[in-house]
Amino acid sequence: VQGGLGGFFAGYVPGADPVEFPAGTGKLLRTGSYLVFQMHYTPNGRATSDQTEIGLYFTSQPPQRELLTTAAYDTGFEIPPGARDHEVAAETVIDRDSWLYEMSPHMHFRGARMRIEAQYPDGASEVLLKVPGYQFNWQRVYRLNDPRRLPAGTRIRIVGGFDNSRWNPWNPDPTRRVLFGEQTSDEMLIGYLNLAAE
Repeated sequence: VQGGLGGFFAGYVPGADPVEFPAGTGKLLRTGSYLVFQMHYTPNGRATSDQTEIGLYFTSQPPQRELLTTAAYDTGFEIPPGARDHEVAAETVIDRDSWLYEMSPHMHFRGARMRIEAQYPDGASEVLLKVPGYQFNWQRVYRLNDPRRLPAGTRIRIVGGFDNSRWNPWNPDPTRRVLFGEQTSDEMLIGYLNLAAE
């Protein structure tokens, strides 16, 4: 699904805890389906090996709702060299009445903050998640205490702030112009959403 941008079946990122899907939900894995792994490795100059495993839990009965992962993202941004708080935004529209269960911001080492908000069809809006101190090594899935109903036409907007300055201790190179890319020395702006149709 667009290399993970538009969604995924399951994923792991640094700092994530293994968690079960929200109660009453599950993901559909059809008979004969193929699972495609997308692994991000960074060469370190030494030969090494990896033994990746995946564990799946199946239900004996279909869940009440099918959980889907989608996202708001931007792949066309540019972060100037030395920028202390460069802001990038992206949007997606929810095309059918849905229940939002979880959100997960994803950026790399220059990611400093992210906000996810809903702009409803009736003109109302609200902040769903605010992460003022984003850190790549502690990426979380934020589960709502109660699922939030998103009517069809709800616009999800994410706003991320990037610190490409020398004051960011995780910054690989503050003199570099940074674009979207899959290496952690590049950047990403993705706000993942786990939701189910009503």
